[in-house]
Amino acid sequence: MSNRLHVYILHSQHSQEMIPHKVSLDDLLALPELTDIIAAHLPLGTREVLVQTCRAWKFIWTPYLYETIRFGELKCPSLCESMLYTYGHHVKSINLWSFRQLNPSPRLFSAVPNLTSLVLQSPPRLKQEFQISLEAVPRLKSLTFTSAEHCTSFSVVASLAGLECLKWNYARSFTSEVSDGQLLIAEILHVLKSCRRLKQLHLENTIVVDQESPDTGDTRGQEDNKDDSWENSTLVEMSLRNTSFQHGRHQDQTEHSALLSGVMERIPNLFTLMLDQHTGSGIRDWIHLLEHTPHLGQLTLILPENSYHQPLLLKAILQSHSKLETLKIHPGENYPQELLHEIMMKNPRLQIISVNKSSVFEDNTLLSLCGMPKSLSTLPNPTPSFPSSQKSIQPILTYTLRSLNLNACASVTCHGARAILETCAGLESLDLCRTSANSIELFEGERPWACQKTLYKLSMDLRPRTQNYAPYNAWWDLHSYSSNPPYYSTEEEATIRSRLYACKALQQLTLTGRAVTISLFESEPLPPRLQFIELLFPLPALTGQTKLYMDEYQSSRAPSTSSVQSTKSAIRKEAVIERINDVFSDWEQLKVLTWKSTKHHKMLASVKGTRW
Repeated sequence: MSNRLHVYILHSQHSQEMIPHKVSLDDLLALPELTDIIAAHLPLGTREVLVQTCRAWKFIWTPYLYETIRFGELKCPSLCESMLYTYGHHVKSINLWSFRQLNPSPRLFSAVPNLTSLVLQSPPRLKQEFQISLEAVPRLKSLTFTSAEHCTSFSVVASLAGLECLKWNYARSFTSEVSDGQLLIAEILHVLKSCRRLKQLHLENTIVVDQESPDTGDTRGQEDNKDDSWENSTLVEMSLRNTSFQHGRHQDQTEHSALLSGVMERIPNLFTLMLDQHTGSGIRDWIHLLEHTPHLGQLTLILPENSYHQPLLLKAILQSHSKLETLKIHPGENYPQELLHEIMMKNPRLQIISVNKSSVFEDNTLLSLCGMPKSLSTLPNPTPSFPSSQKSIQPILTYTLRSLNLNACASVTCHGARAILETCAGLESLDLCRTSANSIELFEGERPWACQKTLYKLSMDLRPRTQNYAPYNAWWDLHSYSSNPPYYSTEEEATIRSRLYACKALQQLTLTGRAVTISLFESEPLPPRLQFIELLFPLPALTGQTKLYMDEYQSSRAPSTSSVQSTKSAIRKEAVIERINDVFSDWEQLKVLTWKSTKHHKMLASVKGTRW
């Protein structure tokens, strides 16, 4: 095999003549810009083979072989230390499962001068020695701290002036009454003041305390925060998972709120905020945080179900935020419909919306997103896109909304979903699973989908045209299915295929429900760029469609002991899998096809590769 390639070089900016030149493959791979791209797609085993190919390639690929090191439960710590001392100048990322098995000395960290990412599962208790060790890696940009107990002070991170991402997790039970997971506000301010390049801050399973601990009287970090003129202008993302706030013994709620306001004033450019709480505690402090972050662009709220604090959070968002680009609410069961509608009307820049498990999110709110009159939402769902009396009303195309996730929003119907598809010209992702927008009415209509050139991901249920059909878990009950389920006609299936085929950019398709049949994919090709398909439906839903095929399949099998012992369900499964194989065998662009049965909700067939 020749190791020389023909490389075409454009000699002049004014000349379009391409002249071939012979370039050595070793010289080409010596370009770090090219090898970085190649190494990003190579598994560890392939990199090891490349290192052992020849001397020239060993010099090229050795840095990528030792770029990331993950230590599990170390059986031979001395060998690991020896490897770090030998190849440490290539190491950029280290994941230590247990730091106690390695000596956390400055000498160890001095062996990895180019270290930029460090993950510590169980850091040591020695605060001073650990801080000295961190000072030996000045290039560290990402630090992940996970501990089963309170063993290291948060203020040790202040020695990392170039830190950009900090994840601090105590990994403890949130309901525990012990105070080992406490962080002082003074410590947080000390880290924000020292790490002026910090961009991301993630706190999990912690208790933020205003002043000294009631038990220890710790005042660490407070002496460094007397200056009130500093700001951390680089912090743009912060997440609080299972994080609560407590005020000191000698403070009231007013002083506590003032301290929280002081923290938020230090980070004026905060753009992304995620609040995740499995319990109802600390919600009032969240409301105070939302009221003092008016410049937020991305907001995620994850609360326990049936929480009575949800309307208060929406009111805080409505009063303080008008520049949101991303809004995610999980779950959205107790959020008032009027507040959701007003928030979306007040934030015209919304690009990503995700509201899950909400029975109050209705078509009225969807119509407000696409700039249509509210009066249309009170009309019955017509077969065309709009009533005949309103045909003169032309919907205004909007290019703002890019992603819409309405999973388990039972009040969303085909009328509102079709309005989104016909007006949001920039829509890229749409999830309508477990909603009422699940029948053929979604695909009917005279107007084309405005997002057919941009939509690349579509997830939805496809169920028979029936009235009062439950959009939730009733369809999982296989015993409620009749022997001959009502499938769509050939004309209706052609309507569905024509809508999907018009989406030229569609790459990922997920279809679930009783009306999903293999015949949808037989007659005409689907979108040319479709690469990932996931089908989720029960085997009984295919009985009427595959009965004849199953009889032919069973009669074509040669009689044997295994065929006699095969059950009817096993024969049905084999027949359907072979039929799917016949249908999708000519789809060269297809990379992954997954078919699951809802009876056991397990994968029955999965295909990876360019062809099945």
